[in-house]
Amino acid sequence: MRADVWSRFAIRHDQRRRAKKLLRRVRLADAAVVSVGKSGRTWLRAMLSHIYHQRHGLPAQELIDFDNFHARHAAVPRILFTGVEAGGRAPSGRTWAQEVATVKRIVLLSRDPRDVAVSFYFQMTERATERELQRKGVYSRAALQEMKMIDFLLDPRLGVPRVNRMLGGWRDAVADHPGVLSVSYEELRADTEAAFGRVARFIDPATSASEIAAAVAFGSFDMMQARERDGFFNSERLRASGETPDGRKVRRGKIGGYRDYLSGEDLLRLDRLVEPAQDGART
Repeated sequence: MRADVWSRFAIRHDQRRRAKKLLRRVRLADAAVVSVGKSGRTWLRAMLSHIYHQRHGLPAQELIDFDNFHARHAAVPRILFTGVEAGGRAPSGRTWAQEVATVKRIVLLSRDPRDVAVSFYFQMTERATERELQRKGVYSRAALQEMKMIDFLLDPRLGVPRVNRMLGGWRDAVADHPGVLSVSYEELRADTEAAFGRVARFIDPATSASEIAAAVAFGSFDMMQARERDGFFNSERLRASGETPDGRKVRRGKIGGYRDYLSGEDLLRLDRLVEPAQDGART
């Protein structure tokens, strides 16, 4: 089902507005966290937010949204969180990679593309708003829900090929940047305190060991699930929604969890899309 003329006009207007807002933020940012959506960016945002909850007494229900914490305490860095495509065009005419390269500190957050794509499937079929669906070029949730999961995961616009393209684009774009820290979701899950500590100190060298430990406890999976369920956070990013547990923002957090939804030939087809070196490192 295609959007009508007015819907397409509204989508383009919304995309231009969002792009201009993003460009303003890029040019003011002290640090940027770049990842494909569903890679753990909100989890990382929550833990980084808790550093400043502790240090400045900011409300624990609030999450960093670029400069909202900075507006209250100038010492808090303006942290940009984005999932924009590296090769996409900014309103300036330059690519987003060229614009983001002007930020002094960049955290590149990655995750196994298969887990990302499965999480994105549930985001799109259960959680996404109509506007978000339209921004992704999907005009019928019902049609999306009728797709077999494997067809979604193999789709060049929605599935693993999209994740590979976006992640590869950013890796290439920041390869020569002097201020890049790469971290994976898998590293964060395996040793949260060590991996998150690297990120927190990279963004804000004043971060203490006690702040890191408290932020990790604040961001524990069980606690994040409970807070989403109870509507603890003001941010709509962690507002409870979805008709099933798979529709929640804090869904499972399982490494290699994509295997629980597929079997046999479908797993083989999906695994072929991931580089062997990456597959060995992540599974």
